[in-house]
Amino acid sequence: MPTATPSTSFCSTAALAAVSLLAGCVSPVPQATGFASQPTVAPLTATALASSPSTETAPLQQGPGLSQIHPRFMATLGLAFGNTDFETNAGPTATPPSNATSASGYAGRLRAEYFFQNDVGIFFHGMLGTTDDILQDLGFADSSLDTQSAFLALSYRATVSNQFRMPVRFGPFLEASQVKSTPVGALAYAAGDLDRTHIGVRLAVEPEYIIMQHASGDRLAELSAFAEVACGAGPATSEDDVDKETGYAFTFGWEVGMRYKLPNGLLTGLSVMQQKNNYGATDSYRRVVFNGLDQDFTAVVISLGIRI
Repeated sequence: MPTATPSTSFCSTAALAAVSLLAGCVSPVPQATGFASQPTVAPLTATALASSPSTETAPLQQGPGLSQIHPRFMATLGLAFGNTDFETNAGPTATPPSNATSASGYAGRLRAEYFFQNDVGIFFHGMLGTTDDILQDLGFADSSLDTQSAFLALSYRATVSNQFRMPVRFGPFLEASQVKSTPVGALAYAAGDLDRTHIGVRLAVEPEYIIMQHASGDRLAELSAFAEVACGAGPATSEDDVDKETGYAFTFGWEVGMRYKLPNGLLTGLSVMQQKNNYGATDSYRRVVFNGLDQDFTAVVISLGIRI
């Protein structure tokens, strides 16, 4: 065998070193197994969840707010048909001591109320009524009773919830009545027509319970039941064609019924009401005393208006 020269040894050594270097740079091929290789899944992060479209959720559907459940404005026109009771206290020495009569009557009324954002509002109530033949039972050939009333109040929603509302109202009021008659013989009111005026302050409260509400788009239909109680007092004046005297009077009223509001805001109502006016005997500063009077109007009321 020929003896290796130094150049040949050097070349062999260099070739082995090159092969080793290449083998270290190339990764070995993995052996096949009975399972398919699984890709590596990176852990989910908050950023990934936020940016991933598959994790987005639809916004929650919210119910109607209190401004939809309790509209801020209401106005109604009403017609009342009923009976008027009219009783004059003629004093203990009279025979009989009391003159009582009644007759059918009717009235028209206007009510309006608006609430601001702070649940404080303004309320107005006006009513005109008439009763024919009010003194017919006492022997008058022709008689009538005309009444007018107005109530302007500051109102406040003392209670508001998803199913209940209760405004409280307080303010001045005016009640007036005129008895027109054609006397027969020496009867009361022979001096002419009798006018009475009553001015004072009134407190009213009207709880209303929402029985049902039905959504129609972004509007609500509503069925509710309500009850109103009001009382007031103040000085009164009684006047006929000859004399005029002052006294004191008291008023009390109540109403119960139901309302239905369409989604477009149209409001209908049916209720029963009673308005009581009690006039005390006047102070006798002159020569005449006007006797006390009880005047009650009980009626069924049909209302139509808006609540928006």
